Amino acid sequence: MSDSRASWWRIQPPRGLAEVSPVAHVVHDLRQPLTALRLTVGALELDPDTTHRPELPEMDAALARMEALLRDLEDISVVADTSDPEGGPAWFEVRAMLTEVVKAHQPRARATGVRLAATLPKEPMWAHSDRRLLTRVLANLVDNGLRHGHDRVHVTAHGDGGRLTLRVDDDGPGLPEDLEVTSQGTLRTRGGRGLGLLMCARAVEALGGHLEAARGGGGARLRVSLPGVMHEQVQAAPSERTSSVPASSEPVVAPQGRPE
Repeated sequence: MSDSRASWWRIQPPRGLAEVSPVAHVVHDLRQPLTALRLTVGALELDPDTTHRPELPEMDAALARMEALLRDLEDISVVADTSDPEGGPAWFEVRAMLTEVVKAHQPRARATGVRLAATLPKEPMWAHSDRRLLTRVLANLVDNGLRHGHDRVHVTAHGDGGRLTLRVDDDGPGLPEDLEVTSQGTLRTRGGRGLGLLMCARAVEALGGHLEAARGGGGARLRVSLPGVMHEQVQAAPSERTSSVPASSEPVVAPQGRPE
């Protein structure tokens, strides 16, 4: 996924996006009736005497679209919540966090036939940020890649000049058409699509960084840039308070040398 034809733009969340708590209530209220509809359609599919069999595929497809929309709303409500009382800035090891996110998404990647992989620095890399919030952002970006990617999603990380850069690339159709370039050189949405990316951008801004997207060259490329990163030996780095990720028999992370 070369950058030679890519143009990077900062994603700018619009004002008025700060109050998102009602979204969580909407998700909760819609889940029960949607589940009831799914059960009803399932019962009709098993009924050999139903008179609605010709309409069942269309009903099933409509339900699938509604369920996908509900998942999007749920992602938005989770990522946009920057008031986690257990959150806050602290030192953590970046590779462990990324490995944790990638492994958590491997079952879905296998189910959809998408190859999910990560290329990480060979040496420990420490960041001073809100690990919980950053994990939610990265998980949302990976989930977005799995949803739209055709064959692969690739996660990378590097530190340069005291900044941490996390990147998620996929080979899908690219960025939503609703994202337009403003006169200030940022991206904003004209409609509902792309709202999840705007919520991620808002969360990254709360961490003191920014979220950028690239157009050109095929697929979607998203990168998070944050201050507060350093390369240290494990003994000299601040102690991490999160549990280490257990080893897996399936390699999901391909080590590379320290970025230039």
